[in-house]
Amino acid sequence: LGLATLCRYEPWTLALGFAVASTVTAIRRRPRALGGFAPALLALTGVVLWMAWNAHAHDGPLHFFDRVAKFRRASESGDASWATKVLVYPTAFVRGSPELTLGAAVLVGIAALRSELRRRTGPLLGVMVFAFAALVYGNVRDGAPTHHAERPMLPLFVLVAMLLCDALARAVANRAESRRGLVRVLGMVTAGAAIVSYAGRYRDYPGTGEAARDAQLARGAALRSEAHLTVDPCAYEHFALIAAYGAPERVTTLPTRKLPVTDACPAVDTK
Repeated sequence: LGLATLCRYEPWTLALGFAVASTVTAIRRRPRALGGFAPALLALTGVVLWMAWNAHAHDGPLHFFDRVAKFRRASESGDASWATKVLVYPTAFVRGSPELTLGAAVLVGIAALRSELRRRTGPLLGVMVFAFAALVYGNVRDGAPTHHAERPMLPLFVLVAMLLCDALARAVANRAESRRGLVRVLGMVTAGAAIVSYAGRYRDYPGTGEAARDAQLARGAALRSEAHLTVDPCAYEHFALIAAYGAPERVTTLPTRKLPVTDACPAVDTK
């Protein structure tokens, strides 16, 4: 987890939540030992080092947050209402995996009723809730990741799936032999429904449909002989054209017109 924080900012919320949970566990443990705080320190090492570097190389330890916030406030997302910003990540979680959303709700409900499950999964559920709440708060403050709201949800999807598998396995182990077959059948039906759902949903994988940029790539490659391009983009499709052109230093990009993307986008002037 500490190494993950050195790669991207998204794991920071998980690292902070884990540090809080492990610190509380270390404080409650008897007898207390300094070694009990080691997991929290290891998880936060990457965060501390990154912020120290930002303070040294940039304009402060929160340079990354300030830069993202300025970009978002200058774009359309900065004009969104408070309620819209709050709902971005809950909506992304439901849209990204309706099955795991339902599973998470069931898991939380069972944990609230079963003390044994609550003791075993409570700390991890707390970390997940903390990470989720931190993303929502960051989005309200315009400091959350600027693209693909589902991406920071991926670790939470994995953790929910692992907890559900663990709960199902324990349910099978604890049931009488006469009921184990029923639990297994329910598990297989649920898994089959999830597979069918995912297979249908992921036919529209990245780079297809409205996100296809084949036309822009072909135009960019055809323009490589031109000495200079002035690009008038509709949205963000011009990046594909510039990449295929191969010489971004010879491209002047005008402000985006915020129009629907078609194969004719962007407009290009070679003069």
